[in-house]
Amino acid sequence: AIEKGDLFTSGEIKNEQNEQVSQKGKVIDLLLPVVVLIVICIVALLYVGGMWSDGLNFIDAFGNTDATVGLPWGGIIALVITIAYMVLRKVVTFKEAMECIPKGFNAMVPAILILTMATALKNMTSVLGTKYYVGDLMMGSAEALDMFLPAVIFVVACILAFATGTSWGTFGIL
Repeated sequence: AIEKGDLFTSGEIKNEQNEQVSQKGKVIDLLLPVVVLIVICIVALLYVGGMWSDGLNFIDAFGNTDATVGLPWGGIIALVITIAYMVLRKVVTFKEAMECIPKGFNAMVPAILILTMATALKNMTSVLGTKYYVGDLMMGSAEALDMFLPAVIFVVACILAFATGTSWGTFGIL
């Protein structure tokens, strides 16, 4: 606005990477893929948990599921549905949609690495039997510190969270 003196630019808008931005998009184009992703991931988790194959109820299927299988399937199915939706609405062409997939994957690499490292850390603490070690350690000292047990549990949780680097792992151990 300072350079051109125009607050209302018309025509094609370009982002920081000089990519063409479509003017055809609507708010539903942002919300629908997120809703589809959530619904498909929940259905995939229930399917992997055995809701339809083993006849389990909703709660038991969620308790029996494996997120490392269900969530990637949900993501892939939601991606295919979103691409089909965007191409049918003519927001993007099929070629543009296919060009966005590697860019999106590159943007997700840091998050994927964090989740991979967190899963590896969780598996390592499980294999080492950390919950049994901490449980036995606390069992021996709990009787002597029964008045301070909430404070002791808090301190142990802080040490575990710092040592393992994961709050979810700390919840599981405690």
